[in-house]
Amino acid sequence: MTSYPPIADLLPHAAPMILLDRLLAHDSTRAVCEVTVREGMPFVQDHRVATLVSLEYMAQTVAAYAGYNGYLKGGAAPIGFLIGCRQLRSHRPYVAAGTTLTIEARHVWGDTALGTFACTATLADGTPVATATLSVLQPEPSEGLRGRATVSE
Repeated sequence: MTSYPPIADLLPHAAPMILLDRLLAHDSTRAVCEVTVREGMPFVQDHRVATLVSLEYMAQTVAAYAGYNGYLKGGAAPIGFLIGCRQLRSHRPYVAAGTTLTIEARHVWGDTALGTFACTATLADGTPVATATLSVLQPEPSEGLRGRATVSE
């Protein structure tokens, strides 16, 4: 079993916007992450989170994929942008606090600058929560984009 660095080392985010708990798996075409929905997390209201938030979990899993690729090369987590979402399908309106989700992002097209990922969010038993196809952009570091994503007050 591979031991991965803490998720905070793989994402270009700062607390409290690091929504994932950990990277479970990574290879040349995909990343799998996990999150347990907890009270006090961003977007959790009335003991649940809207399934639409799975879109952000998916985007952060794509970021973990790129971040671990960078980590393997000795670099920092790259800044990236979600530029599109197609075929978003929600299989339920919300997920209750205490629920653990597995998020998979599979690279299906593109390169390190522009790519497409097929993503799924599932319950522990494999029941789908949401699916989507995300398009992402990772600008060159020389374009002056630095720092970590934060929430402004």
